[in-house]
Amino acid sequence: GQRTIALGRALSPENVHVSVGIVSAVGRLSGRALQTDAAVSPMNYGGPLLNLRGELLGLLTPMAPSGQQAVGWYDSGIGFAIPWNDIDTRLERLKQGESIYPGWLGVQFHEDLNPYTAPAVVHSVVAASPADEAGLASGDRIVEVDRTPTPSLVTFRRLLRAHDAGERVQIRVFRGEEAYETWAKLARQTKKMPDGPN
Repeated sequence: GQRTIALGRALSPENVHVSVGIVSAVGRLSGRALQTDAAVSPMNYGGPLLNLRGELLGLLTPMAPSGQQAVGWYDSGIGFAIPWNDIDTRLERLKQGESIYPGWLGVQFHEDLNPYTAPAVVHSVVAASPADEAGLASGDRIVEVDRTPTPSLVTFRRLLRAHDAGERVQIRVFRGEEAYETWAKLARQTKKMPDGPN
């Protein structure tokens, strides 16, 4: 509901592209994005999404659900921005030239599940992945990531996407009726998996 201003300079430094709207959702795309109905397009990708006090909310970017074309979404009346907090925590590393990649665990889930209601039950584990090295197995139900409950698949994905490659995460699962805890050092995903970057 917060009013937003989307800015960009696509054509020339002198011509500023301005559009206004509201923050229409937070935590979109598995926690990766703010959603706005301000006009977001190639005219302002890379520009700031501001509130009416001039405070930076996020960085406008082409994003879309897995398997869909991102650029085409700018005609749908919604746009996305990476939350500034997600950028700010990594800014010093980026300034020093470090390449940062999303953390990949290496688990896959049934594709026909409703991610908002289904628990994070592992369908398969990629061989030699961080999940494999941590001892996760098919049938494990992931119930916590870093002590935060994961009641649904979408919650699990949101929590995992908060971590970069190289970071260690604590994972608690139920294997049958028994609880099991392990640590996994997330890796950089080198090949696209059918169920996305889990």
